[in-house]
Amino acid sequence: MIRIAVLEDNDVLRKRLIKILNEWDYVSQAHGFSGNQEFIQMNLKEGYDVLLADLSLNGENGEDSISYFVNERKENFAIVISSSLNPARILSAIKSGAIGYLHKDDPSIRIIGAIEMALGGVSPISPSIAALILNEIQGNGVAEEEGEHSTSKKVDVLTKRETEVLNLITRGLTNKEVATAISISRNTVDVHVRNIYTKLQTSNRTETIFEARAMGIIK
Repeated sequence: MIRIAVLEDNDVLRKRLIKILNEWDYVSQAHGFSGNQEFIQMNLKEGYDVLLADLSLNGENGEDSISYFVNERKENFAIVISSSLNPARILSAIKSGAIGYLHKDDPSIRIIGAIEMALGGVSPISPSIAALILNEIQGNGVAEEEGEHSTSKKVDVLTKRETEVLNLITRGLTNKEVATAISISRNTVDVHVRNIYTKLQTSNRTETIFEARAMGIIK
């Protein structure tokens, strides 16, 4: 039995997804959330196994919760359910740690199938999304050799929220001060900082700021 969190700011869609999931025998419970902070706080109490997340959440980025969730416990996995067909956004979600990507127009039965695929170690991606990704890769040509990545590629390493946190850290703010500045919890800031360290392969603030400047993420 698994516990599933649904991160979706559309009330109608969120309730529909929860209903579908709670009718599945393999699910012990499915809960819905409309924002990152609400989800992260409840996950600390409940410990979900699967996250189904939209990417646009009333001004917030679903990638923030995806990155937090998949890095919290290695067994966790996240699947995006979004209406976005922007290849850059799709790739950003995958870079954040999403194992699969479904479109909101996909049949409801595909959602259950996607979770089953993910549990089996397969990445579930809608055919239309897979075609977009393939076209993007083919259109951009062969991948660059290590050490020759462009600045824009390097900047995409971090989510928008992580970049925001990094910029505040660069200004000398503590994690507590960062939390106050952008109206999120101290625990959430701690998670973002750990993710930044992991992505930039650094271990402290000084090293992180130096590496971020070298990569062109901050000035």
